[in-house]
Amino acid sequence: GSLGADLAAMMAKAGVGSFVFVDDEVLDWGNVSRHFLGGVHVGQSKATALASELARQMPWLKTEAMVSSAEALIDERPDVLRRCDLIISTTGDWTSECMLNAACRTLTRFPALIFGWTEAYGIAGHALAVLASGGCLTCGMSEFGVFESRVSEWPEHHQTMLQSTGCGDLFQPYTATDIAPTKTIIAELALD
Repeated sequence: GSLGADLAAMMAKAGVGSFVFVDDEVLDWGNVSRHFLGGVHVGQSKATALASELARQMPWLKTEAMVSSAEALIDERPDVLRRCDLIISTTGDWTSECMLNAACRTLTRFPALIFGWTEAYGIAGHALAVLASGGCLTCGMSEFGVFESRVSEWPEHHQTMLQSTGCGDLFQPYTATDIAPTKTIIAELALD
């Protein structure tokens, strides 16, 4: 997504040389204004297009694209995840992130995991490292995946998610510049 794609480009420019991109979504026009990939990639798999674009810009990178959900990889191909040094999840999908969190805490030889997310309008962002022992993602979340230590609060009637035109997709309204600090804190945690 818009957070993960820019984060991958930052990490590559910081010296990370090998990536496995996991995403089962296709880039659409609604993503372009805040996504690393531009309009030329609309209609393409986000994972495949990002791997290709970063390899084009930095030919020394080793990139691999998995057009899959994290849940499917955990169930069907955990070896793909186990060979990574670090997993960074910026999906904002509670089901996917719960499964990754559980895998990190219970599966043997599972890599460290960083979750990164933004609050409404990109006003605040968070990065959380999860290791085999210690705290975990679900410790600070409600059963619905709402972070219990949010920085921003909104009136109960205020809707912070908007609906895309013509479909049921919901999205957080923010621009690429609004989430720049969040990208930085996630990248710094990952490099540390």
